[in-house]
Amino acid sequence: MVPEIWRIFSQALRWTRQRRTTFLSAILLAVGCAVLSVPISSVAAKRGEIDVLWYTYADTTSRYRNGIRMLAEIVHRLPQSGGLRWNLRFFDPTSPRPAFERFNVLVIQSGEAFGSGSSAETGNLTPDFSGIFRHRAWIEKARGDRTFLTGADADVHALGGNTGNAPVREGFRVTCNPPLVGRNCWDGALGHLVNAVNWASQGRGLGIVSMVAAEFPNSRWWLDRDSFLRAELSGLGFHHSLVRIFGPGTRENSPEIPESAARHPLNRGLTSKGLSDWNNSFHAGFSRLIPGYVPIVNSTRYPDLAVAIASAKDSGGHSSGTESPKGSRSLVPFELAIPGFLSSVSDLAPSTVPSAEYTFKRNSVCSVRQQGDCSAADRFTEFVAWVVGKELAIGRTIND
Repeated sequence: MVPEIWRIFSQALRWTRQRRTTFLSAILLAVGCAVLSVPISSVAAKRGEIDVLWYTYADTTSRYRNGIRMLAEIVHRLPQSGGLRWNLRFFDPTSPRPAFERFNVLVIQSGEAFGSGSSAETGNLTPDFSGIFRHRAWIEKARGDRTFLTGADADVHALGGNTGNAPVREGFRVTCNPPLVGRNCWDGALGHLVNAVNWASQGRGLGIVSMVAAEFPNSRWWLDRDSFLRAELSGLGFHHSLVRIFGPGTRENSPEIPESAARHPLNRGLTSKGLSDWNNSFHAGFSRLIPGYVPIVNSTRYPDLAVAIASAKDSGGHSSGTESPKGSRSLVPFELAIPGFLSSVSDLAPSTVPSAEYTFKRNSVCSVRQQGDCSAADRFTEFVAWVVGKELAIGRTIND
């Protein structure tokens, strides 16, 4: 932060010399730009916790919602999770539009509707992704650089404690016990789910995690014309899809973690065996050649398909060097910050400020104010406006 402020101050000093303003103005402009230069795309993750927005069509009293709530409460205590806490918020087809830009990750329930009915009923609800469709533009606007798509309904299987490491009894594989917190639970659906949420939350902007969109009626939302993923998964103008939905007798129960992804954070603590034999593990696959994505888990039944993919950018889970990790301040370049900063000053300064000198609009400042820094920035701007007004009143004008 200090080197960035010094850089801004140096540029501000040169700027003020060229326009015959004072040294004090350079200081004010530098500090002002630093104050107003906050992340525009999303709210940075707090230290040790993330804000998780979970789309679900499940009933408010369902086993599904109760199970996800329980997971969010204990996830930071799981040894393999890294201690990251989840601040969970559900939204559903009837919810008003969430402030997507204020969350670190959006998780979308799988199309497998098991456990979605009310606690008083034994049935399941029909999947409803209308909330995702209705808010498509806002999701696209907030969407960041990390997306994880899986052909598994890992959300359902994690709550059920499914792992390929569980013993087989009387011809059936039992689950880890107790689910979520059992010693053998992580290397299975639980780890597949938690790793995805944690990884997607650590990029720039709103991370995306989508469980499989298949099997139940109305569940195939990925390729819907109103889906924000359609352009990426529909074949890019070709007549075939880059997604294949499996069916009875064709599902993938022997997946393989490729060597190239063995050390990826998405596979932390996971093995091919642990991801196998959930009855069923993966219900859909993706072409291994989808532009912008890399395979995380491959199918062995279909050599050309992956069953879990992730954004290729930052595919190793490390910052690329050109972006700030979550939790740090991503500064707007000085050349972009200064016009917006001055435009806000022109609104408050005395009428002696030549309006022609301030040709930039307040878009950058307004976008910052939407992030929650409005009051502090306004107070600082008023002070700067007073100083600038005093300078202009004694004849110091700003020349282009």
